[in-house]
Amino acid sequence: LDGEAIQFVAAPDDCVEAGRAIHARCLAGEFGEIGEPELPKTEQEQWAERYELDSAECKEALCAEADIVFKTDKLLAGFEYKGKRIQTDEPARNNAAGYLNTLVAGITEILPIVWRTDENEYLSFASLEEYKPFAMAFVTFVKDAYASIFMVKDAIRTASSFDDAWSK
Repeated sequence: LDGEAIQFVAAPDDCVEAGRAIHARCLAGEFGEIGEPELPKTEQEQWAERYELDSAECKEALCAEADIVFKTDKLLAGFEYKGKRIQTDEPARNNAAGYLNTLVAGITEILPIVWRTDENEYLSFASLEEYKPFAMAFVTFVKDAYASIFMVKDAIRTASSFDDAWSK
């Protein structure tokens, strides 16, 4: 305006007459050509700017990002056991392994084992035989979760392009 550029938002339904008038003048071309809007960059575009597109550094960075997503989303999502959601964060994994090792060693004084679910309900295991199916379900979930992230990271490392790696 008057030779100076200022940021201003104008719309055809502006609540102020001056805004509606400026909008009409802009559309009429009085202030020059209307450019294309600058859209925010996608996460993939931001990564492409940060790293050389097909570099090993970029692939390793994507692998590190995949690890973070894995630890926060997949591994911590937990699993269903007898209709209950079971936590699988690090303390839960350590507890599950510790209980199993203790029982396998023949130490039964820790019984019954009581496990709190995500719904704040409790599962109780009075013997090694009762605990084993739970422990197997727990171990299988964690093993499968880790296997899936290893497969994703291998796919990223062997991708032939940045776009191919990103799609993994």
